[in-house]
Amino acid sequence: MTFDGPSRVAAALVAVVLVTAGAAVPTVVLAATTSGGTASTPPTAGLHVPETTINGSTDSDIEVGYNATKYVEDGTVTQADLALSVSWAGGRTTVDLTTSNGTVNVTVPADAIAGGEHAVTAALINSSSMSYVDYPTTADSAPLHAATNVAVEESTIPKTTVNKSESFFVNATLNNTGSAAENFTVAAYTDSNRSLTSKTVEVPTAGTTNVSLTTSISYDTTVNIRVNGQPATTVTVGDGGGGGGGGGDSTAVVVDSASLVSAEVMATDGFTASVTLNNTGDSSATETVSLAAYGNVNISASNTTSKDVTLSAGETKTVLVNLSVPSADKYTVQLPDGTTTTGWALVGGTHVVLGDTGTSLTATVNQSTFIGATAYNLGDTNGTENQTVVWNGQVLDSWNRTVNSTEGKSASFTVTFPQKVENGTVTVGSRTLNLTVRNPVVTRMDVTCVGGPCPTEDVSVDLSLQASMLQSDVSVANASTLWDAGVTTDTRFRLNFTVQNFSAPLLIATGNNVTWDRAAVNDTHTRYVVELSPSEWDYLEGASLGSWPTGSADTATYHRNASFDLAFDPMTQYDSSPERKERLNGTVISTDAQSFGTPEFVPGGPGQTPKLELRVAGPHYQPDGTTVNSGYYETFLPDSLLSSWNVTDGSKLQAAYQGTNRSLSIRNVSGGLFVDIPIHYSSGTVSLSPTGSTDDGGDTDQSTDSVSPATESTSTPTATPEPTSTPTATPTATPTATPTPSSTATGGSGGAGTATATPESTETPAATSTTAATSTAATTGAPTEVTSTTAPGFGAAAAAVALLGAALFALRRD
Repeated sequence: MTFDGPSRVAAALVAVVLVTAGAAVPTVVLAATTSGGTASTPPTAGLHVPETTINGSTDSDIEVGYNATKYVEDGTVTQADLALSVSWAGGRTTVDLTTSNGTVNVTVPADAIAGGEHAVTAALINSSSMSYVDYPTTADSAPLHAATNVAVEESTIPKTTVNKSESFFVNATLNNTGSAAENFTVAAYTDSNRSLTSKTVEVPTAGTTNVSLTTSISYDTTVNIRVNGQPATTVTVGDGGGGGGGGGDSTAVVVDSASLVSAEVMATDGFTASVTLNNTGDSSATETVSLAAYGNVNISASNTTSKDVTLSAGETKTVLVNLSVPSADKYTVQLPDGTTTTGWALVGGTHVVLGDTGTSLTATVNQSTFIGATAYNLGDTNGTENQTVVWNGQVLDSWNRTVNSTEGKSASFTVTFPQKVENGTVTVGSRTLNLTVRNPVVTRMDVTCVGGPCPTEDVSVDLSLQASMLQSDVSVANASTLWDAGVTTDTRFRLNFTVQNFSAPLLIATGNNVTWDRAAVNDTHTRYVVELSPSEWDYLEGASLGSWPTGSADTATYHRNASFDLAFDPMTQYDSSPERKERLNGTVISTDAQSFGTPEFVPGGPGQTPKLELRVAGPHYQPDGTTVNSGYYETFLPDSLLSSWNVTDGSKLQAAYQGTNRSLSIRNVSGGLFVDIPIHYSSGTVSLSPTGSTDDGGDTDQSTDSVSPATESTSTPTATPEPTSTPTATPTATPTATPTPSSTATGGSGGAGTATATPESTETPAATSTTAATSTAATTGAPTEVTSTTAPGFGAAAAAVALLGAALFALRRD
């Protein structure tokens, strides 16, 4: 499965991210001091966030001053519930406050933000009700600078007089003086520290890189705009802002149309845009027309240009604007009307290069590590060019397939590093990535078949850290898939493994009837026992959650009769708030969706609709083009979560999918409720909430078949949006172990991504796992329980993933 998480987290209050899903999100931007990172305690109620410079490559502290004495004394909030929410671009944290006023250090984890300037925002919240404490008095924000070898050498805003809501360009020239490529965030801010727009780019070493951003302002104003630490440029926004040289409101030049003459050009020729301008005013005017292009493969290939065009009163004129480009690339071209389009600048012959590799790679000694990339053919001829991964002079893997001209094709590599590496490098194609190889997390792995048709070949499960999560790679000896080895959905696997210096409160899976138990072996090692059965699964190549196809195109490319995968999430975003992590301890999510996004969880409170939502997507039709792909969404809701919603039994729950109320299959189990919601795919939102709330999932069915949701349901639930009795339990083949979560699940979206399940790997990676596909269980029972969180059916964690902002969970196989 694939997590489609947000590409960027706005500089808004972190409490909003946690609490107000579906509510208006106020943006707090107050003038910041330039105190060099030293905070002071406000003399009266409020917050103080100083402008701060941190080292983004190591754990760094932001000091925040606060004064909540008034609110503690008058009973607005108790000291036990007083907390500080702090967010920055791409991350957030919550700190419980032990005093009513003072200063506190908030840690930004290493590599959490790219170099450059960001906004950091903070607010006081009530951790029990998850509400603001006298917003906006107790909120503040300031610039946050991440130390970097990249500097903004120059910034320009070509058009400084614009209409309301008219897009205009903000350009920057970057220079990386370091010895390796770095990610850097270019950001445009107003005087009051309000972020207008930002973009994070990879800046190669040596030479300059041009970056263009677009933004707009919807109200009359004169504002000073700065790019990172550059001097500000004054921009005037009004109703007659379009005319450059005519003066006054009597001129109004508008861009009627803008397009590329050709989307495919030779790199030596560059791009040409045809732009039609119309002067609707009663006097002549001069308009500045800007054109920009920035490379998708090589950011340093970017360039911008502008041209002044004079029009008489009432005149319409079409002009050509030429833009040179420094090299072949796939460009995003920003046109003078504010829109963007894709343009290819090519060279003769075949020219395949790798992009989308990132700038760093983290691996584990002697464990298979996946490297994903996109192979772009920037030549005008279809062909192949060998791409390799090279470390320490050795070719670790290669990729060589035909790539058509102007095509981007997914490429993948599987590599293994034999030793620990710190501050190393590895070459992927023509790109050099920073490399860290750690000692293995998993010290022992046994895979056994404990029920159903057992496989005829050995099944291996390699667990390795990917995007901070311990994720599985399932492979079968001498077979392409589990099904080819005789595995069915009735097969039952047990994974018995030991980890060192790793703890995961949350398990995410593609599979059925998942249970897990954890027991401490010693201070550093923990034993995990996981049991599950594979599930059927459909996959549509080229589809993503943000742009899911419709109609006949919404048909699976292939079908897997038996598949499973696992991801263990350490929820590091809650490291500074361990009690919140504990509330989610033991949750599990199970769904056969191909992709799903960041779930939204609202515990409820004043002005809030409590709910648990998850957007999912999968092919609407199976590969035959006619059979509807009926899927499953299973979740275990612990008592702690239910109590926060004042739900005492299953009759108090309601569900919706794609904006339509859905029936529920509910079983009461020890420690909570197991809920099964029947769904049919394409793309939509699954929503769970207490009865009486008004949220219905917020979207509509994108599919085109005429089968009603009710006729597709295979369960026999009785729960309805306003049930009067407890839903009838639907029997399922569920292990007898039951979950025992201990406290309330609360959380919010964080940086999660998209997870797409992929077919089983056909190669056996070098791993620490061993297999015994036809043996009996390796153990006669679960180890002595220190933390036991067996979740029947497996699914509640869908919430948790988002609650936690889970990172990419992708079975990344070619």
